[in-house]
Amino acid sequence: MQQIALPTAASGSSDALTLSGTATSEGFLSLSADGQYLTLGGYNAVPTTAGVTSSTAATVNRVAGLVTISSGSVNTTTAASSGTSGKFRSVTTVNGSSFYLGSSSGGVDYLSTFARSPPPLSFRPLLPISVVVQTFGGQLYASASSTTFQDISTVGSGLPTTSGQTTSVLTGMPTSGTHSGYDFWFKDSSTDILLMTALSVMAAGFRKWTLSSGTWSLSYTLLNTGSATTSVRGLTGLLTAVAMRNFSPRPVQLLPQ
Repeated sequence: MQQIALPTAASGSSDALTLSGTATSEGFLSLSADGQYLTLGGYNAVPTTAGVTSSTAATVNRVAGLVTISSGSVNTTTAASSGTSGKFRSVTTVNGSSFYLGSSSGGVDYLSTFARSPPPLSFRPLLPISVVVQTFGGQLYASASSTTFQDISTVGSGLPTTSGQTTSVLTGMPTSGTHSGYDFWFKDSSTDILLMTALSVMAAGFRKWTLSSGTWSLSYTLLNTGSATTSVRGLTGLLTAVAMRNFSPRPVQLLPQ
C-alpha cells in the first residue's frame, strides 16, 4: 500500500487539489489508458472552503490531478479557470498529454495538459449531467443521470478534441426511468464481452452488461447489502488468469538395481 499526499495549498504554478467535502459524487479515480498515470479532479481551494461547487464556483479553478504511478509524483498545473461551475466529478487521460473532464454542470470537456483554459473546450450539447468519463479501446465514454442519457454513452467517435460531438447511449441501455449511472469498467479493450456499472438511486448495485450482436443486455445485478436502494458509486476491475498445463500419462520403466 502507498499513500500519496495531495497539495492542500497552491504553490507556484501548482494548484491545490481538494474536494468539496460535501458531495458524494466527486473524486472518482481513473487509470490512464497506457497504465502510467492515476487521475482525479478537484478544486484549487484550501480544505473547508465553503460553496466551492456553487457560490464561489466562478472563482475556483477546477484542477486535473495527474499522479505518476512509478514515482508517486503529483502534477496539479492543469486547470480549468473561472467560469466553470457545478461539481467537478472525474478526469481521465490516455497518456498524460491531455484530459477529459466530467462535471455536473453538464457534459464532458477537453483540456490540454499543463494549460489553463478559461473555460475548457466543451462537448456538452447532448449530455446534460456527466458523472464519470473513461476511455476504453480508443473510445471516449461517459456515464450520466438525466432524463434521456442514463448509464453509459459514447462521446463522439474515438477520442475527440473539438466541440460539437454527438453523444449516444449504448444500444440496449435505458433511455427513460430514474437510473443514475456512476462508475464503470470494460473487461477488455475490444469492449465486446463485459461492462460493469455502479448505479445509485433506482436499480442500485453492481450491474453486469454483456454485448451481443451490437446490443448490450443486463446479465445480473449484485446488491452490496441486499437492498435494492443501496447507493453504489465506485468500482474498478482486475483481470486474472490461471495458467494450466495438460499432462499426458507417461509409462514408468522399472530398472534393476
